[in-house]
Amino acid sequence: MLLVQITCIIIQLGVSITRENIKNKKEEIMASYPNDLRLGQFIGTTQLYDISRDPIHSKEFVTNLRNNLNIISLILNSKASGLYVNEEIVSGELLFPDYNRIDSATSSSSQLRQGYRKTIQTGTLPNSGTISIPHNITFPPTAGNTTTIMMILGGCATDPVNRQFIPLPFSSPVLAENIKVMANNTHVIITTGSNRSSFTQSHIVLGYIKY
Repeated sequence: MLLVQITCIIIQLGVSITRENIKNKKEEIMASYPNDLRLGQFIGTTQLYDISRDPIHSKEFVTNLRNNLNIISLILNSKASGLYVNEEIVSGELLFPDYNRIDSATSSSSQLRQGYRKTIQTGTLPNSGTISIPHNITFPPTAGNTTTIMMILGGCATDPVNRQFIPLPFSSPVLAENIKVMANNTHVIITTGSNRSSFTQSHIVLGYIKY
C-alpha cells in the first residue's frame, strides 16, 4: 500500500514515464548546480521510468524507486541543520579530513569530520567589562593538534526597551564601542568597552568538531 501511494504521488507531481530515459535515472537524481560544476549534492527534480511495456520494467521501477529514496535520504542527511538550540546537535556540516592523523599502516582511509553546534544564552552584556558563561561542551582527550576546532559562528544582543539590536561580536570605528567574543575549552567570554547593560538578551552560536 505504501509503495502504491508513493508511486501515485510521484505520478501526480508530473513524473514523465518514458522508455528512452530510464537508463539515465541515476544521473538525474544526483543533479548538480550550477552548470554541473559538482559544487555539492543536489536532488534532481525529474525521474523518468518506463512501466508501460512489460513486468520487467515494473520491477525495475520498484528497484529504482527504492534507490531514489535512499539517495534522497543520504543527500538530506549531508545538509546543514537549521536547528539553533541550547543542546548539542549534529549540525550536518562536514570539515575536511585531518590527513596528518592518518597512518596507512594502522588507520582506515581519511574521513570528513562531523560538525556540531550549540547555542549559548549569554544574558545581559556587561558595563565596560567581561562576562564568562560556561558552554558545557565536553571534548575528548587531546589526540593531536586538530582534536578540537571551535568556530564562533556569531550571535546577537537585544535591548528590548529601546528596540536596538547588535551583532556579536561587534565592530565599530569607535574603539570603546567594540565588543569582543572568544571561547576557550570551558567558557564563552564577552568583553565590552562601554556600558552595554541595556542589552539584556544575547546569545552566541558555537560550531565545533571533536577530533
